[in-house]
Amino acid sequence: MVIMEIDVSSAYSKVELKEKRENLLYEQRKKDGYSVANFVVVRTTNHLEYERMIRPLCHLPFIVKNNNIVKFAIQDYMDESDPINIWSDEDRHIKRGEMIKNMYLPYSSQYRSTVHFSVNGLVSSHAKGNFSNRNFIIIDPLEFHLKNNDIRSFRLEDTFMAGDVKISPEAVIMIKKGQYKELLLQYPQLSQYNIVLFTGPEKEAVEAYLISRGIIPEKITEHGAEEHICTSQIKDFRVRLKEMYEIDSEPHYLSQEYREDDMNSLLIWDYYNNLFYSFLLTKLGVTEPEYSARLSDFMDYGKDSENKKYIIQILKKIGLNEFKKIVDEFNFNILRNIANGTFQNNEIIVNGLSGNQK
Repeated sequence: MVIMEIDVSSAYSKVELKEKRENLLYEQRKKDGYSVANFVVVRTTNHLEYERMIRPLCHLPFIVKNNNIVKFAIQDYMDESDPINIWSDEDRHIKRGEMIKNMYLPYSSQYRSTVHFSVNGLVSSHAKGNFSNRNFIIIDPLEFHLKNNDIRSFRLEDTFMAGDVKISPEAVIMIKKGQYKELLLQYPQLSQYNIVLFTGPEKEAVEAYLISRGIIPEKITEHGAEEHICTSQIKDFRVRLKEMYEIDSEPHYLSQEYREDDMNSLLIWDYYNNLFYSFLLTKLGVTEPEYSARLSDFMDYGKDSENKKYIIQILKKIGLNEFKKIVDEFNFNILRNIANGTFQNNEIIVNGLSGNQK
């Protein structure tokens, strides 16, 4: 149900937003401090799950193309006939790397057991992720999540929760007005949410909605938020969260969840490497005993240099186009498994691997 429309496309609206934000800050400074009601969690996403749920990547059919030995081998192979000086032609070097990643790399994955939000504002895109211009902006009261989800750390730029995250009945989803009808056809469950349609820049639209709720918008950066006259009150609130709910405020990269996910990612990378290299050697017609010996080498990170040379030999023997056909077939098989529902998510894979090691 559409509950509001916001238009921040004019220059005047930016001036108006700045004035209203300053007024809210001035009024807040006169109060004793922030309460739970002063905070909402914010998340951008291109997909919307059923049953008002946000799932971590380890519970989804998540695939990605990671930089690996195949990429570096193809890069060196291309450099033999068309060398690029990384120092004098950095842009061309980066573009070639992206082209190789998009066209020639097999699918792999990454383990992530947490779901991440910013607080009272949109997080800025940075080197580790582009969070702009996604289909949906989810805004939900913090109070609901304190009662219903497992919050592990509260930070304005990165509040994260463990496992599946429920979305409250009061949650709002902001959508660009021109995309709403198309997205409603694609995601009919949108009819179950409170919808805010907006026109203009998304950051200003989020600010306008928060101000309409009496919430002070934060200027979120990669490592925090811009300080203002009420920053000390937010710091005091974080202390109270720690005392009342035992919720930390440490960065994700310092958390136990991050360390455990990193260890699980190593298992996932090995799993996908085994799948691809087994497929590659079979397609090349490699037989025992060379097959087992070569697969063992591929799975040994201490032999990366040797493995890269072996892949370059393959490229010289069959050509890049034939190698791409093998990669494309491998990737197609994974996509087909996702489409027909037989794809195992990373949690199932890790649990299976851990069970086999016992």
